Amino acid sequence: MVLRLRGAGVLVAHASLAGFIPAAETSVDWREGGSLAWRTTLEGRTYDVEGRVIRVEPERRLAFEYANPLIKTRHRVIIELSDDGAGTRVSVSEDGHRKNIDLAHGEGSWRLVLANLKAIVEGRTDRA
Repeated sequence: MVLRLRGAGVLVAHASLAGFIPAAETSVDWREGGSLAWRTTLEGRTYDVEGRVIRVEPERRLAFEYANPLIKTRHRVIIELSDDGAGTRVSVSEDGHRKNIDLAHGEGSWRLVLANLKAIVEGRTDRA
């Protein structure tokens, strides 16, 4: 994924999801229609997650969908960038959560991903 964060004056280029999400194996093709996959472990069980890239608008928006094998649902994610003073606001929306507990887990996961993105932009190595 290549996103220029205007306010920070930084170009973040990642060929994989590994820097953002806590996954052992990742594979991604960031072109529209491209595939994405990752393998993650939760409570001692390993899950394979697969999806596809829906839309790429460099420096503005990224949309993708994936199948969550844990709760057996499909999710659509939209990540949007917008100017925010001297910085860049990163907004994430995700649909497909059927229960409040699933929504809470999703929110926690995105907080982790966004904290990792912030660490990358700031040049820190302390990622979850």
